[in-house]
Amino acid sequence: MLIDARDVADGATLEADLCVVGAGAAGITIARELVDASVDVLLLESGGFEADTATQALYEGEMIGTPFINGFDPNSEIDLDVVRLRFFGGTTNHWAGWCRPFDAVDFERREGLAVSGWPISRAELDPWYERAHQVIRLGPVEYDWAYWADQGLPPAVLDSDLISTRAIQVKWPFSFGEVYRADLEAAGNVSVCTHANVVRFDTNPEGTEVRGARVATLDGGPRFVARARAYVLATGGIEVPRVLLASNEANPAGLGNQHDLVGRHFTEHLLVPAGFAVLHTAQSALGLFLDNERDVDPEGAPPGQKISVRAALTVSEQARRELGLLGCELSLTPGPVAAGAPRQDDGATSVDVSALLGAVEGADAGAVAYVQCESEQTLDPASRVTIDPRDRDPLGVPRVRVDWRVGAEDRRGIQRALALLATELGRTGVGRLQAALGGLTFNPDVDEAAGPLALYESTPADAVDDFPVAQGFHHMCTARMADDPRQGVVDADGKVHGVANLWIGGSAVFATGGANTPTLTITALALRLADHLRRQVLR
Repeated sequence: MLIDARDVADGATLEADLCVVGAGAAGITIARELVDASVDVLLLESGGFEADTATQALYEGEMIGTPFINGFDPNSEIDLDVVRLRFFGGTTNHWAGWCRPFDAVDFERREGLAVSGWPISRAELDPWYERAHQVIRLGPVEYDWAYWADQGLPPAVLDSDLISTRAIQVKWPFSFGEVYRADLEAAGNVSVCTHANVVRFDTNPEGTEVRGARVATLDGGPRFVARARAYVLATGGIEVPRVLLASNEANPAGLGNQHDLVGRHFTEHLLVPAGFAVLHTAQSALGLFLDNERDVDPEGAPPGQKISVRAALTVSEQARRELGLLGCELSLTPGPVAAGAPRQDDGATSVDVSALLGAVEGADAGAVAYVQCESEQTLDPASRVTIDPRDRDPLGVPRVRVDWRVGAEDRRGIQRALALLATELGRTGVGRLQAALGGLTFNPDVDEAAGPLALYESTPADAVDDFPVAQGFHHMCTARMADDPRQGVVDADGKVHGVANLWIGGSAVFATGGANTPTLTITALALRLADHLRRQVLR
């Protein structure tokens, strides 16, 4: 059933067994899992079914730390209201669809990291990854390149103990809102309420139980209360702490913030144009790093579903455990060895390196590949989301201040990953790496007919240790999961420590960020949380 909050009577109370705040990947998945259960579900979404400027502007805030930038232009700062979408389906409405599960090591406590380790293991999440594949309509839960080589894809060119080749499944476009709207509309026990902005939670005087979610609409529209037995807050890694911190009537520090952890450990995926690999392998043999379309028919999905499969090089689990390296995913875009592509006016070019390889090893290079790095970030409690009571949005909610910290250790992690890649390329005879951190630019005006690498310009002499770092727009760890309430905001089930009936969904609860895109893991955790609510809470 659909409800427009603007049509609800001012001062009304909407009742349900479960109130889910936020209709992105997590919120829609939880609500859909409870379709036809013996409980009433109320799903609150701030926007409508299309983007609108006024609702999107509620995401405005201030970046006071490292700015969000375009990786090729450190002067192009990106505002907070641009990086997320505030309408039904959430940010999956512009999601690129890349999927890979976290590795087992991502869940482990690791030496050398001040904060690491989940209270659950990868094995505990495996059944939910299988279900998440069905929800996103992916292929089999196979991420070993050898499986896909057996399906006709090219083999890996490098797969060692230290640098692994891992498959990525791509489902694009895939908006959870578009795909699953009809299911929720038709559900007799689910009410989807659009244009419903939760401005805060009301609690008992001790702040240990949520008594209601205060809902407001724009343009002076009605305000009302959503009341339920249990609540799930699933509004993303920035808005989750915003709502908790704004719910401060019982505790001035905010709801669930007894240990000053709400909003801390804000982490991103660090996105960096890294350089170029000169490879002996022929360009035609590098198709594993490009999109390869495959037919899949996941259970319950319409027939004729397709995905793309591609691969990336990663710092292996062994290297992360034994060498203390951060996770790093290295994407390759191959092209021909050709003068002027990529453009480089000074220093040894890819053509020069190809000739050198020919002289030393008896064969010129067969291809050049642009290398882009997506790295895990260390967790820093000073990297955080707070609110500014002096700056409020049109609904009266304090706007956020994001103090994102990118430290020297994060940049060293990227440098160490590239050094390892360079060593392994040379040791195995696959090729050589020209790292150009801080020395790469992108010219979108180049004719694409010139080839994929002609878009890049390399100035290795400009490379610096404090190279600019962009981001994946993956906001994580601000209500991180931990058994100890002094280490995290939620427990292993996603329940807020010290609050009897409030759970968190989405990437805010990630205990660490890993090095790969989060939506598959968000969906797996949402399925796990829905099962917990059904079996343990809403009986």
